Amino acid sequence: MIGLLREHADVFAFSADEMPGISSEVIEHRLNVDRAVRPVKQKKRNFSTEKNQAIQEEVEKLLAAGFIEPCDYPEWLANVVMVKKSNSSWRMCVDFTNLNRACPKDCYPLPRIDRLVDSTSGHALLSFLDAFSGYHQVSLAKADRKKAAFITEGGVFCYKAMPFGLKNAGATYQKLVDRVFANQKGRNIEVYVDDSIVKSKLETDHLDDLRETFETLRRYQMKLNPKKLYHAVDETEKSGAFNRSPSTFRNFISRDQGSTFLPESGRYHLYISYACPWASRCLSFVKIKGLDKAISFTSVKPKWERTKEGDAHTDTEESGADPDPLNGVKTIRDLYELASTNYSGKFTVPVMWDKKLKTIVSNESSEIIRMLNSEFNDIAENGDLDLYPHHLETEIDQVNEWIYDRINNGVYRCGFATKQEPYDQAVDKLYEALDKCEEILAKQRYLCGSSVTEADIRLFVTLIRFDEVYAVHFKCNKKVVREYPNLLNYTKEMFQIPGMSSTVNMNDIKKHYYGSHPSINPYGIIPQGPNIDYSSPHDRERFSS
Repeated sequence: MIGLLREHADVFAFSADEMPGISSEVIEHRLNVDRAVRPVKQKKRNFSTEKNQAIQEEVEKLLAAGFIEPCDYPEWLANVVMVKKSNSSWRMCVDFTNLNRACPKDCYPLPRIDRLVDSTSGHALLSFLDAFSGYHQVSLAKADRKKAAFITEGGVFCYKAMPFGLKNAGATYQKLVDRVFANQKGRNIEVYVDDSIVKSKLETDHLDDLRETFETLRRYQMKLNPKKLYHAVDETEKSGAFNRSPSTFRNFISRDQGSTFLPESGRYHLYISYACPWASRCLSFVKIKGLDKAISFTSVKPKWERTKEGDAHTDTEESGADPDPLNGVKTIRDLYELASTNYSGKFTVPVMWDKKLKTIVSNESSEIIRMLNSEFNDIAENGDLDLYPHHLETEIDQVNEWIYDRINNGVYRCGFATKQEPYDQAVDKLYEALDKCEEILAKQRYLCGSSVTEADIRLFVTLIRFDEVYAVHFKCNKKVVREYPNLLNYTKEMFQIPGMSSTVNMNDIKKHYYGSHPSINPYGIIPQGPNIDYSSPHDRERFSS
């Protein structure tokens, strides 16, 4: 295998300057804009200093790679949209909504995912390949470049390469791979847009099948991403198709045509723990958006349980879990290992499971809630409810940052501190933030104004646990929520939003915290009280004028 990779090192790109692009004679992307539609030039949006810096850095990268160029007299003009990634960095996207509406749908068929999954059954070995910036390897027709323009503080730019976010980009890329792998498809490779699986009936054939694939890629100057290359996966271990990450899951459900994970009703299942605040906020989005009929869910046991020697879990059996209706697994660990045979990370909830591909889409709650908010609106009962509205994005991001650092994660810093100084620092930051929330909520109904947003749900999952658990278990007893008039009434109102109360199981919450941390509570004793009635009347209607 090592020799084969060295022999074909040129089919991998470690940076954009090693990617010459696909010849326009093979394929190029054309927009086919309806000439009857009047071009739209969006007014430039304002961003925070942090976001503008991230935009400038991304633009410089795209310019250096030759994917974009400065643009005079654009025909259409779009804004950029900044999305915060799990590592706190920013992803820049372009809002091609107006342009996409003016482009008729390319009806070129994408492969049926269930057929692709079935077609790999019975093969001895599989290798997963991923293109390096796949879409950007395809040229955008020169006549259409001024239509794919966007505006920033640094000026106006247009794409020379096919960008992500265009309506028919997925169809164009599928046409490309169908042409490139015409002699291999079905025999020793399956391709879905920019994801490829090289398959071999016999282990002894796998190197030859990979060699043929690499030779094809070399002929068309298509480049692979060396960081997303996984070889010799044993299919009998049921590693999910198109799951390319051995240690973590960060796929995104999207309405874009070329998406591997489309927002289809009944396709996804959410594994949660009522005890876990990160999982609870995902369930809150399911409930508040009205996605109960579209996305099923299962709760796991409230207390940690040892699944293998050496795991830092208690070994006490606890009732309270729903049977797994999909895979029949007994533990979350089994679920992760079903999705990835070489997974080496933590076994946590939430888990967004794809029933069709039989794999984990994501285990990152901050990304799951964004998917639930925006990508399922066509099938959500409350699809018009936007918990991350564009005009509040900057404010919500700023609030989320200090809420997470000082409150959501702050209580854990207090609870797991092993020395006095870090405990004192965490406590000081926690109560500074709680005092700040009390001041904000004395003046307005919710954290970011008159409407509930993502920031409120992020805060709520900690507040609802505070007096019952964190005050005692994590030594956050300087002041409790019921001593903050505005925070207490706010927590009651959040609890009483339709669907939210069903996400709170105080019995599971107490069992988990008091029973799963023997270093803090060695005897697992669960304190009685305070048993706050969050369904009692609150005073937040005073802001309804």
